[in-house]
Amino acid sequence: MHLFAQFATLFGLEAEALVDRAKSQAIVAGAIGFFALIAVAFLLVAAYLGLAGWLGPIWGALAIAGAAIVIALVIYVWARMAEANRKRIAAERRRQSEANSLITTAALTAIPMALSSPTIRRVGLPLAALAAVIFFSRHERPPGESQD
Repeated sequence: MHLFAQFATLFGLEAEALVDRAKSQAIVAGAIGFFALIAVAFLLVAAYLGLAGWLGPIWGALAIAGAAIVIALVIYVWARMAEANRKRIAAERRRQSEANSLITTAALTAIPMALSSPTIRRVGLPLAALAAVIFFSRHERPPGESQD
């Protein structure tokens, strides 16, 4: 907490006001969550009573349980797909970063050798600058987006 107070004063914030505000927001969020939980419980009771009158007490309870399992499976599959997508994007970023660092290392290694030749200094440097401008000015567009 002492470190937090130092950072807060560094940014001109009142640490006690921030802590009090966080506490009050936590209390409000807890109360909202508690009453939402009560509402869900009574909605389930009402659903059970309605299904029990329509299907019978055992089949009504089984219908609610089956619906809960189906919802849980849908959420599980969605979460697995989202995690796989996140991992794929992270791997692509890591691969791109590794490729960029390899290209940079190769270019930095080749510069002293290339600059030793006067022809390369006269012709190669302007061509390299032009290639760098073209390379860094291109923007990747999502598929289907037109290039205006």
